[in-house]
Amino acid sequence: MSGFNLLNIGSQALLANRTALSTVSQNISNASTEGYSRQKAEFVSVVGRNGTYIHDISRSTDQFITQQYWSDRSTYESLNLKDTYISQTDNLLASSSTSISASLDTYYVAMQNAVDDPASLANRELFVEEVDALKRRFNNLSAQLNTQNDAINATMTASANNLKEYSTSIAQLNEQIDYLISRDQPVNELLDQRDLLVNKISAIVDVNVVEQGNKFNMFIGNGQPLIVGTTVNEIELRTGNPDTSQPDLYINMNGSSVEITQHVSGGILGGAQNFRDEVLNPSINELGRIALALA
Repeated sequence: MSGFNLLNIGSQALLANRTALSTVSQNISNASTEGYSRQKAEFVSVVGRNGTYIHDISRSTDQFITQQYWSDRSTYESLNLKDTYISQTDNLLASSSTSISASLDTYYVAMQNAVDDPASLANRELFVEEVDALKRRFNNLSAQLNTQNDAINATMTASANNLKEYSTSIAQLNEQIDYLISRDQPVNELLDQRDLLVNKISAIVDVNVVEQGNKFNMFIGNGQPLIVGTTVNEIELRTGNPDTSQPDLYINMNGSSVEITQHVSGGILGGAQNFRDEVLNPSINELGRIALALA
């Protein structure tokens, strides 16, 4: 082996290991960066024992595990939000200071006393006071349940706005990544940013990610496309029908709108919708039925 070849092998090794050290330095400096994936320099031997070079700087990620994490994140956020609001509703209905049952007990005791001694002015006045107290208790509980409904609406509005923002950013990254890869430019950081945005979207709604070439296509509900390449279909809240106090979710596609309220699952939007249908609305309706029967 000639001296020139030895020098060439040495210079190649120096350049390759300098790149590898640069990659290690990048990993260390981004150890606390949200969404950053550790990078690894892929060494390849030159044919004929003529040295080495860096074939690629790869990300230490597993697409299957990443997809599973997105799914689990969506489930967690949905159940966590539902649990938070259920606890609030349970406290309202069970607490002696806000529940109907405690007020009904005192109401019926006062009624029985007035019946037992109808000539007693004190018993009659006490019964009238308990009627007013029971009426206030119904009104206060109804108002607090409506406050919960307003809170759910505000949560859904904020989530829909965030969903629009994240979706737009992913579509832009799809375009940038595709452009840079076609010119053999590094895109690892952009891929990390895109995965992080998908993670944030999965916290809002359950999403199915389909990789097509260098781009992510994303679908929600019954397969409605949220992102296709660089195109984003906007999610928005509109006045509910028939209950105008509870807005519905729509997706705008090709100039038309499709309601997806009952088809959205997972994430904050799915959890909010699930709580509204299974807990809040039945509570409001049952309170109304009790008041009507009592009246």
